[in-house]
Formats: sequence, structure tokens, C-alpha cells
Amino acid sequence: MLAGILSTFLLVGRAGFNASAYSEMNAKLRHAVERFHQDVRMAQDVRWQDERRLTLLLPGGEGSAVTYFFEPGADPAGPGRFLRRVGEAKAEVLVDSVAPDFSFRRFRLPDLSGEERAAVNDLETMQLEVRLRAVRTSATNPSASQLATSARCVLRNKNSGT
Repeated sequence: MLAGILSTFLLVGRAGFNASAYSEMNAKLRHAVERFHQDVRMAQDVRWQDERRLTLLLPGGEGSAVTYFFEPGADPAGPGRFLRRVGEAKAEVLVDSVAPDFSFRRFRLPDLSGEERAAVNDLETMQLEVRLRAVRTSATNPSASQLATSARCVLRNKNSGT
């Protein structure tokens, strides 16, 4: 009977730990996406480096550049980090343990048909999307939980050229 009580106690404890870790990952992802959205909405222009790095130019001149990027971990196939850097300051880690399938995507505004159109250069870019997947690994449960986020937002202050 004691073994049954102990195993139930351990099961409840592990479920509580997993729920806590999931909640923490969710909070970090929500914070990172909201920070990204705030900067994108304020951005007057975007400088696209690649699918894992872009710079937003905010009002206030050259010193107001904010770069978002994915930094791979020691193992390129393992998790990395999603970071934000203002100007030349030290980068702020927004989310640890981000899966390597991280990417940014860029789009033009939809036409009258509502068709999604990928942008091919900075001038056309009017919407940005970030896709990231937070992962939690542990010695006892290597992939206990994963949480994916995809968020698209419009560059409201960018001149559309029309």
C-alpha cells in the first residue's frame, strides 16, 4: 500500500513539474513575441539579413536599430536562443532552448484577392512573421514538452511606397 501511495505522489509531483515548466515556457514565448510585435509596429524600416536575423529601424536615427536573431547552441542540431540587441549593446536573451527550426518570414500586404504574397526585398516587406518552438529537455524526460509559436505583424510606420 505504501508503494502505491509513493508512486501516486511521484506521478502527481512530476505532472506538477511538467505543468510548471510548460507555463514558464509559455510566459517566455508570450513576452518575446509581444516585445517583437512592439518593435515591429514602431519600425520605420527593416533590414533583412537572412531567415534567422533581421534589424528593425525605429524612430530616433541610426542608434535606434533593434536586431532580432537566433543564436545556435554548441550542437547545431540542438536548441539555441532567441535574442534581441539594441544598437551595439549586449544582446538580451528572450527565449532559451529554442528549436533549430526557428525562422523569420516576410510578406507584402495582401492584394484585393487576399492572397498571401512573400516579399523578396526590404522595400516590399510590410509584414514580418516569427516562427519559434521552445523545447524543454531534462535527464528524466528528454522532450517532455514543446510549445510552438507563429506570429505575424504589420510594420505600421513603414512607408509603403504607394
